Amino acid sequence: MPSYFEYEELAALILADGDEDKAHELINGGEVDYLFFEKYEIDFDQFSRTVKLLMDYTVQTTSSLTGTSYKGFVHNGSYIIKKEVEIE
Repeated sequence: MPSYFEYEELAALILADGDEDKAHELINGGEVDYLFFEKYEIDFDQFSRTVKLLMDYTVQTTSSLTGTSYKGFVHNGSYIIKKEVEIE
């Protein structure tokens, strides 16, 4: 199950239009959930539930190191939030 920090990182990247430096500034400011609500009128709990539902519709990849398959949200080639899935 994704951690609060992973949801916060995804929300910060959305708020920062993918700019990692700006996203980290938002995270360090400690108000990502407030700013997300102000911009999108979605509270953090609704956001995390929506992300969980949408993960099933992301592209499945398989780790070349472990053979484990994942679905999730990726930024610059790395997962922000992922979940393990059975190989289809």
